Amino acid sequence: MTNFSAKNIFLNKITITIFVLALITAIALFVHNYGKINIDDGTIISTHENIFSKIDGNVCEIPIKEGDTVNKGDLLVKIFPAKYEIRLKKIESSKIQAAKEYADFKNVLKKRTDELDIAKKDCDRNQSMFDENITTKQDFDRSVNEMKNANLSYLAAKKDKEDAENKLEILKAQAEQAKIDLDNTKITSPESGTVTSIFIKNGENIYKDRLVLSINANRLIIVVPKKQAKFAKIEPDQPVTIKLKNSSTKITGRIDKILNNEDFKDNANLVITDNCTILSVKTDEDFSNSIDGFQNIKMSINIRK
Repeated sequence: MTNFSAKNIFLNKITITIFVLALITAIALFVHNYGKINIDDGTIISTHENIFSKIDGNVCEIPIKEGDTVNKGDLLVKIFPAKYEIRLKKIESSKIQAAKEYADFKNVLKKRTDELDIAKKDCDRNQSMFDENITTKQDFDRSVNEMKNANLSYLAAKKDKEDAENKLEILKAQAEQAKIDLDNTKITSPESGTVTSIFIKNGENIYKDRLVLSINANRLIIVVPKKQAKFAKIEPDQPVTIKLKNSSTKITGRIDKILNNEDFKDNANLVITDNCTILSVKTDEDFSNSIDGFQNIKMSINIRK
């Protein structure tokens, strides 16, 4: 009997020990994964920064070559600016004239508003006098007609002022866009990195959205073919760990930003739906030599504050 009890106690101790170890393991796994997003089906679609022209024009300068190291803000490509300078100058001139016309119409509207106010008061006064038989119906009718004419003049002046204001606002918007277009004749580096490819040449006519060059800036563009509630907690600068499938390569870095799906839907090589999440990841080192295009990955994003 004593041996049986000792055996039971020993078995109970083993059971408790196993239970405690399992509990500790479960807690450790929970703590390890708490505040993380674990992704098992991500795909790296790019290991560099593609730079596109934002305007049409003739390339007049390419001061860099493939393999050059560039800093953020460095000039990469210059497009002949003459037509954009002329366009901006023309719009600015039209804007000045439109502003003058708007000021004139505004003054006219004020004058017509004052005239309408006087005509209304005169009509009201003649109405009272006519009701009391102090004035004739002819005088009353005259004041009514004068008020109607004053109102028509007021409405015409109001429309002229509104049209002039709309024209001025349109020209202001056009001037702002013309300034942006002129600025875009200088294509500068969005960040520091190494020029990997140049797809244009000096003297070439290029069009808007033309791919002009690419830069290796220790960046990965990753597509995750799903969304989940935790993705809403992803913010810039959160730590990332990436494991390439079928490889021992481990990549570390930080979230740069979540990209707009619409920017990738025109790419025939990609299947991008509204359910996808596209992440830009800034890596701690240059991993481009160990990564092939469209490589599948496992990924862990630390979303803890």
